[in-house]
Amino acid sequence: MSRHPTSQEIRAFISRVVFFESVLLKKDETLPRITVVTPSFNQGEYLERCILSVLNQNYANLEYIIIDGGSKDGSADIIRSYEKYLAYWVSEKDDGQSDGINKGFKRSSGEILAWLNSDDIYLPGALQSAADIFRKRPVIDLFFGDAFVIDKNDDILREFKEVKFSRRAMICRAVNIIQPNAFWRRNIFFLAGMLRTRYHYVMDIDLWLRMLKAGARFYYESVPVAGFRMHKESKTSSQGPLFKRESQEVRREILGQELVGRRTDFLRRIFLLRKAFLLILRGEWRYVLEGLHRHL
Repeated sequence: MSRHPTSQEIRAFISRVVFFESVLLKKDETLPRITVVTPSFNQGEYLERCILSVLNQNYANLEYIIIDGGSKDGSADIIRSYEKYLAYWVSEKDDGQSDGINKGFKRSSGEILAWLNSDDIYLPGALQSAADIFRKRPVIDLFFGDAFVIDKNDDILREFKEVKFSRRAMICRAVNIIQPNAFWRRNIFFLAGMLRTRYHYVMDIDLWLRMLKAGARFYYESVPVAGFRMHKESKTSSQGPLFKRESQEVRREILGQELVGRRTDFLRRIFLLRKAFLLILRGEWRYVLEGLHRHL
């Protein structure tokens, strides 16, 4: 789906089986293998919608791995009902989300990797879009697209759009890569050192910055990829101060002198103005106006 879906279309896509068993079980090796890892812990309310959003992609060279941290809410039964289509799954105690994700990727064989948290979803056509972009652009290491913020009922709350990637803009916190809408090549993930398990809130930001420092080439294209779910139990909603503290620690450690107080803040404003201008040139003036309204 190249256009952005509606809330009704999202609900229809993740509420029932629309995949073909023959497609998922008979791998097409002419397509790049995509590994998706879903970490899960007591998210049974959302887990099946997450799983269906992956399987309903009907992507013919999918390797899907689910690592559950020993949930007590029936999540294991939900996973078991789809195990025929999974490369691997386990439900056992681990050392947190990052540990579970790493555990899954250690078992992976895909040339393109991604993780999708158990309360998030992929939008229709996300995996095929990622595969097509990596094949057309063999020099890129990470691709990210557009994301929606959705609520517990799958209603769209807002969108996240970007413009052509700039390394300097990212260093200045003027690029927002929403974790579920990113895909990356296997080699850069392991070269960067996988996820660091000491981080519980910004493991994605930490990974992007370490990839960048390792020389990764990032690429953005305006295609709908993922739905990032906000609800009262989500870490992003409930742990804002801890998220901010970890984010500052990560940036100081990785960027060092590239993070320079007032000058960085000034440059961030310049890059954000540049982003707004480029979005308007792309015809996204309504999106820019909505963003301004939220910040006023």
